Amino acid sequence: DGLFVNKYSQINVEKDANNTNTIKISATVEKSALAGTFINADGKVYSGIYKPEDNEDCNDGKYAAHTGGGNTGSIGVCMCGMYGFKSSTSPGNFPITKIQFESCMKFCAELCKKYNLRVTPDTVFTHYEFGKLNPKTSSAGKIDIIWIPPYPWVVQSDVGSFIRSKVRWYKEKL
Repeated sequence: DGLFVNKYSQINVEKDANNTNTIKISATVEKSALAGTFINADGKVYSGIYKPEDNEDCNDGKYAAHTGGGNTGSIGVCMCGMYGFKSSTSPGNFPITKIQFESCMKFCAELCKKYNLRVTPDTVFTHYEFGKLNPKTSSAGKIDIIWIPPYPWVVQSDVGSFIRSKVRWYKEKL
């Protein structure tokens, strides 16, 4: 049995041009069950088709496509939800839940520990942040993640910092 979603928020652990591991967090519209890990509304973690190691080299075509222009060396961790999201006043029918968000942050902390990643803006960032930093990729202009439904007071410009603080907090508890 596979998992099929149309909209998901995701986190990607990847190596940048300097071979430094990084993590990207996002929500994106794609029909994909290929990313590394999915976290449902109840916080349950599911594995996708591909393993993290499959994205070390994407040239063979056997990898989890999840971030246009940033798949090589990355691991997709997706929060299933946000389908139909347009803004905080028009969140769609499937907002990210608090238990889902917290489960995802804890899972990201586990990845950071496993891969010996520091949690900084250069190593842990959203799909939205990746698109801003890489405007010539298909990730440019993506609006995910720019709003966290269980934490509506976190403004768009602070979402990445908030996520990094959560991941750091969980990592310190491991």
